Amino acid sequence: MAKQIKRLNIMAKICFLSLFLALFAVPVDSYSAYDEAWQNTEFNYEGEAKTIKDFKGKLVLMKLWAPWCGYCRKQMPVTSLIAKQFQQYDKFELMPVSIDYRGVNAVEKFYKEMSINNLSVVTDVKNNLFRALGLRGIPVFLLISPEGDIIKKYQGVSKVDIDYIKRLLEN
Repeated sequence: MAKQIKRLNIMAKICFLSLFLALFAVPVDSYSAYDEAWQNTEFNYEGEAKTIKDFKGKLVLMKLWAPWCGYCRKQMPVTSLIAKQFQQYDKFELMPVSIDYRGVNAVEKFYKEMSINNLSVVTDVKNNLFRALGLRGIPVFLLISPEGDIIKKYQGVSKVDIDYIKRLLEN
């Protein structure tokens, strides 16, 4: 019973945080990937502190998600398939950024449960990217050009345009 109450308490905090972020966030369309808000925004990429500038020159498909998010959980096998489909492109980076406050351990546990072994472990436990971009919810995919501009935003469970990404990579 105590575990259930603790879970409900955590879920209530998550719902409150989501509502707070949704009310006070700025739309993502108003930012470029290398604007001031992004330039100093660090996240944990495979154990190293990185910023989006470290990926300049690559087409980046960034996914912001969390292991506790139902839609995110359903989408991760597809995200893994997208990574497999584009693994031969040196100029492509699929970056699944978890905003779960539990960090690396939660992501690794989730990947193990789902038998996902081809995605990077990327975390932003303080939600700095989420806030810097003014996102309103997860899951969300952002397609970022090699120059750092946000080309497309795929919110929720919308389908990522694989053909469009292929055309960008092959030109």
